[in-house]
Amino acid sequence: VSLIISMLTESESSASNKSEKDKATAEKMRLLEYMEQEKTIETLIKNKGLPESFVVISDTGVNITVNTEDLDQSTVTKICEIVMRQTGRQASEIVVQDAS
Repeated sequence: VSLIISMLTESESSASNKSEKDKATAEKMRLLEYMEQEKTIETLIKNKGLPESFVVISDTGVNITVNTEDLDQSTVTKICEIVMRQTGRQASEIVVQDAS
């Protein structure tokens, strides 16, 4: 992701017109927002006493990998509630999976 942000920053500075620069800036800001949400969600999951998780947000959904081999419905529900509250995404856009 940092490579993508670096490339977008380069695109911003080398853009030949305002439209290209604005597009690169908007894309970079969107990715930075996703990164911030990912870290916030990971922290909230940990603070709830749930297993450590790795969160990836994209335009099409949210994927959460939970550091456990025994993922139960209660844990999935709690994680989905956190993700929905932080991102405004619907449950159908969220995938929670165990690390195995």
